[in-house]
Amino acid sequence: MSQARAADWSQGRRQHVLLHVQLAATLLGSAGLPLVISLLLDLSWIPLFFLAAVSALLCAQFLARRLLHSMQALLSLTQLYTQRHFEERLHVSPWDALSPLAGSMHEMAQDLVDSEHEQLRAARYQSELSRFLRPELAAQIATGEQPLMLNGQRRTITVVFIDLVGFNNFSETAPPTQVVRLLQEIVAMTTDLVFRHCGVIDKSVGDCVMAVFGVPGLQDDHALRALAAAEDIQRFAAANVPKWQRAFGVDIKLSIGIATGEAVVGDLGSEDRLEYTAVGDVVSVAARLAALARPGQTLLTEQVAAQAPQGFDFSPMGEQALLGRRAPMSVLELR
Repeated sequence: MSQARAADWSQGRRQHVLLHVQLAATLLGSAGLPLVISLLLDLSWIPLFFLAAVSALLCAQFLARRLLHSMQALLSLTQLYTQRHFEERLHVSPWDALSPLAGSMHEMAQDLVDSEHEQLRAARYQSELSRFLRPELAAQIATGEQPLMLNGQRRTITVVFIDLVGFNNFSETAPPTQVVRLLQEIVAMTTDLVFRHCGVIDKSVGDCVMAVFGVPGLQDDHALRALAAAEDIQRFAAANVPKWQRAFGVDIKLSIGIATGEAVVGDLGSEDRLEYTAVGDVVSVAARLAALARPGQTLLTEQVAAQAPQGFDFSPMGEQALLGRRAPMSVLELR
C-alpha cells in the first residue's frame, strides 16, 4: 500500500515538474528549454540560494536593530529637550536614515535657545524701561511696537519738577525704615499719577522727582498733561498730609515747578545701563521754579500757560529772579 502511494506521489511530482518545464519553455521559447532543464537537473545552486537568503535575513535584522537604536536615541533626545537641556546633541552618521530628523531637532533646539535669550533680553529691557515709563508703553517699546529715541533727539517738551518740602529735616531725625517707607509711598503715588497722564519719570533723586511730558511719542498737548498731573499730585499730597502727620509726625508738602521748552531727549546712559532722560535749559528752569515755590504751590512759565488757555486757573506773580539765571522770568501760579 505504501509502495503504491509512493509511486503515485512520484508520478505526481514528475507531472508537476514537467508542467513547470512546459511553462518555462513557453515563456523562454525553444532556445531556453535546455537552460531550464539543466537548472532543474543541476541542484548545486540550492546552497547558494540558501546562503543568499540567510545573508539577506541577517542584513535586514542588522538594519532593523540600527534603526531601532537610532529611534531610541531620538526619543531620549526629545525627553532631554522637554527638560530644557537644549545643549544636547545626537551624533549620527550622515548615512543614517534618521540623520535629517536629528538635524531638524538640533535646529529646533537652537531656535528655542535663541528665542529664550531674546525673551530674557526683552524682559530685562522692559524692566529697565518700567523705571520711568508706564507699564504698557514699556512693553510696547520692548517688543518693538513703539520706537524709543536712543541716541538723543531735540524735542519740545514740558518738564515737571516735584520737591518734597520738609523731607530733609524728617530724614535727619527719623529712623531709616520710616524715611524709606514715607519716600516710597510718595514716589510711588507720584509716579502713578504721572503715568496716568502719559508722562515719563525721568529720575527720582532723594526728595525730588522729575517728570517729562511729550516723549517718547509726540504729544501736542504735553503742557496740558503736565498741568493736569501737577494738579492731581498736589491734591494727593493735600489729602494725605493728616495721615503722614499721624504715621510719621511730619508735615510733608510738595512744591512743583513746570517749564516748557526744547531739550535733548533720549537714552543718554551707558551700554550697561539705560538712562532715558532730558537735558536742556528747560530742566533747570523747572527745578528753579520748584525751589522758588512755597509748600503746596505750583509755579510755571508763560510758555506753559500759553499752551493751556482754558481749563486751568493761573495767577500772575510778575518777574521773578531764578537762581543761576541772569535775567528775571515771568512766573505764574497754578491755582
